[in-house]
Amino acid sequence: MVHGWCSHCLNFCRLALDGGFISCSTCGKVLGQVSVKTASNMKRNTRFKRSKRVTRRQRQTCFGRS
Repeated sequence: MVHGWCSHCLNFCRLALDGGFISCSTCGKVLGQVSVKTASNMKRNTRFKRSKRVTRRQRQTCFGRS
């Protein structure tokens, strides 16, 4: 049993979940929408991010060698 604030009733009322919408069970006002992500909707990035190659000259200047 979940209670929430209803701006129409101006009271804490019991909330109902109907077809992806959260509504007040007293007056029926829609208070919010519930979205559910499924595995097919979620995109997974399996590749590694690219990194820039460092040349020998850049390595020497990074470490203070001449």
